[in-house]
Amino acid sequence: MAEAHPDLFSEFTIPQYADWVAVAREELQGKDPEQALAWQVADLQGYPYYTNEQSPANPIPVSALAPWQNIPLLTVNDETICNKTALEHLNGGADGVLFYIQNNADVSVEKLLNKIEWPHCSISFLVEGANDSISGELKEYIGKKKYSYDELTGSLFLKTYPHHPQTINNIVHNLVTLTNFNCLGVYIPSGTPAGRIASGLAHAVELVQLLATSGISPQVSLQRVSFAVETGSDFFIDVASLKVLRFLWFQVVRAYGISDFEPRDLYIQSISTAWVNPAFEPHSNMLKATTAAMAAVIGGCNALTVLPESESDTRMIRITRNVSTLLKEESRFDKVADPLAGSFYLESLTNQLIDKAWGLFQQKMSGT
Repeated sequence: MAEAHPDLFSEFTIPQYADWVAVAREELQGKDPEQALAWQVADLQGYPYYTNEQSPANPIPVSALAPWQNIPLLTVNDETICNKTALEHLNGGADGVLFYIQNNADVSVEKLLNKIEWPHCSISFLVEGANDSISGELKEYIGKKKYSYDELTGSLFLKTYPHHPQTINNIVHNLVTLTNFNCLGVYIPSGTPAGRIASGLAHAVELVQLLATSGISPQVSLQRVSFAVETGSDFFIDVASLKVLRFLWFQVVRAYGISDFEPRDLYIQSISTAWVNPAFEPHSNMLKATTAAMAAVIGGCNALTVLPESESDTRMIRITRNVSTLLKEESRFDKVADPLAGSFYLESLTNQLIDKAWGLFQQKMSGT
């Protein structure tokens, strides 16, 4: 007969919210802990204590995403040198490359992609000026290489919003046949969380509406939209921002009557910009990059870009490229669908951000 064991936890009562309030009020010498310990972060409200009752009734549904890609960024100054560095990245564990083209520079795609087997990696472009010449170069290069239109992956992000309709029309007409290439990439820089999400959504919708006037249906253009999002140094805000962007874009696409689009279908490239703080030298950017990368991965990015302090320092470049590898191969972040699922604090931030960003987006679209 099995021996009966006493319940060792029976003498420990489950703490209640009222118990915490009583202890906290005593510690604060009579002050209301809900007011004294609350805080504001980026126009969002934080509370000192969260309970199941405070958790939103309908949290954002989580859709399984494929493991993120490790995509280093290379600033294109000299195509030959940049190509050599890109090959080193690809041979060193990167899944693709993001080429940064500044100031409407004319770039030889053939030199830039020399010996790079595009069908076996992801190739993306971040264009600073409203320049459509790169799309024409890509179209010509793809035709010369006789690539199949469905085997090339990547995105074309415009860092500067094009004001001339013909520019975006040319980009789409040159690249629309590439079924797995996101030719309508919207860049979202740093800023207040709600404001930058709202601006990114508004820019994307404006592009879709502009293309509709030239005969390209929303059903085509909406599914070619992708976002490149800068991640900062606030872990929970960055996690919430990516989740909210994915959820709200899903709402936008569904509003156009496209029923087969799911939240996981949106492509998000996270970019951790370099961060230097003398108090944490010589490894300040390594610390920030790791935190930002973790936030981006947990937030559900499809591609992760970590910028080094200097693109001329090969050691810094290797360190930032390996951040993604360490999170995947040693920390196993790719084995968990949603590590922060059930966090009342994150769910509260996320739902606050949804309301604020959606409200600002509606204001922008109505012109108020």
